Amino acid sequence: MKPRQKLFLGSYRKILQAGFLLAILILLLLITGCSQSGAEAISETQVEIVEPTQLPESTSTSTIPPTLPPPTDTPEPTSLPAPTAEPTEGIKREQVSVSYEDKTIRGTMVGDGDIAVVLAPMFGESRGNWMHFAEYIAPLGFTVLAFDFPGPFGNSTGEFKFDKVQFDALAVIKYLRDLGYERIVCMGASIGADACFKAALIDPSLAGFVIISAPEETTEEEAAVLSMPKLLITGDEEDVKDPLETTYQLLPDPKQFEFINQKAHGTEMLNTGDELRDILVDFLESLRSSMNVDTAAQASNFEAPYEDRIIRGKMIGEGEIAVILAPMFHTTYTTWKSFPNDIASQGFTAVVFDYPGLVGNSSGEFNWSAIKYDTKAVIDYLFEQGYEKIVCIGASLGANGCFDAAQLEPNLAGLVIISDGLSAASEEGSAALLMPKLLVQGDEDEETTNTMQNIYQTLPMPKELVVLPYQAHGTELLKSSDDLRSLLLEFLNSLQ
Repeated sequence: MKPRQKLFLGSYRKILQAGFLLAILILLLLITGCSQSGAEAISETQVEIVEPTQLPESTSTSTIPPTLPPPTDTPEPTSLPAPTAEPTEGIKREQVSVSYEDKTIRGTMVGDGDIAVVLAPMFGESRGNWMHFAEYIAPLGFTVLAFDFPGPFGNSTGEFKFDKVQFDALAVIKYLRDLGYERIVCMGASIGADACFKAALIDPSLAGFVIISAPEETTEEEAAVLSMPKLLITGDEEDVKDPLETTYQLLPDPKQFEFINQKAHGTEMLNTGDELRDILVDFLESLRSSMNVDTAAQASNFEAPYEDRIIRGKMIGEGEIAVILAPMFHTTYTTWKSFPNDIASQGFTAVVFDYPGLVGNSSGEFNWSAIKYDTKAVIDYLFEQGYEKIVCIGASLGANGCFDAAQLEPNLAGLVIISDGLSAASEEGSAALLMPKLLVQGDEDEETTNTMQNIYQTLPMPKELVVLPYQAHGTELLKSSDDLRSLLLEFLNSLQ
């Protein structure tokens, strides 16, 4: 080969090598550039925040990861801590377990009163929803046991079954009976209400029950055994309102139906105001007062029939002076709480009764114009029994009854009118009311102020008008303080 050819070939090889290296370098640059571009694209995608959307529910089991166990009808409950509320200082509190069949019902017991209150929870909730209420009423003299249904919603163990909840409640009720409690009230919300209602059908010796936000299917014949006091409650915008009202109509007296101006359901209403709490407390207090009257010494039932009506009530004590206590509208004699016992302990005979057609045990239809005759029927009965001195004390509707009845029977030994906003007084009608008279009202009870002033102006002497510094109405003044109680006892003792 010639020297020129060798030089060319050598130069060519160098050019090829340089070109090859250049090509590799360009290729590397391109790869690096693409990688950086992709990284930038990925980085931009990662920093973009996308709001999550609601995924449709799927019933397919293929979405369950293979590492998870298949679901069961009743998942084993997790070990949850016992529900807590702020413990009330000095109040007994303990965790309890009740076993029956293959279940263990666990709950929290608060207080040591002589009346036991069972609190049954809603479906999907634990006893924790009741605990603040339990802590609230325990210091009022009640023993409260809030429990969990079996299943995944609390600490109780066993299988949850909708058609067996009443037996869970009955197991708790039996536990309390075994501890010596004779007076037991069952309160339930939603499915818990179902448990209490059906438990009461099986054990009608319960002292009372409360249904919150749950209609119950029953018949008048089946419900006839439910003679204990009953309270039914619903929010006025709940779907269960109408069916629960149907249930109420089938229940025998004594019974009470309350609407709460809320959309909330069951125990949720305890978190949206004090109205539900106060209604429940009033029911329990009235129940206790009724029990105290029923078990008081020298207590007896009476009937005062007239026309197509029968006025029923109780007489407590053996004093020579009979004191009639006429109730407020849509209440029973329990509205007077423990005051009948106070009267009896002072040497009087306390006489309590219910007006017909509202709540309670008296027979006949409610009629505004018949109130005075219903009250007079009780007065006539007492005269027939040999009482020469009779005092009529009435609150609100009962005050109207006493005032009008006194005009029909002016030979009463005394007359007390509390928070009367109904009576139409006149000097002519009041002229014969020469007995001692006491009128009482709260200073912020605006609905009765004008009527009470008018009554007082038309009455002849002796008379007294006392305005107490409270907003309460009628027998609610007994809850505000001891002022009304002391005032009434002072008036009665002045007549002896």
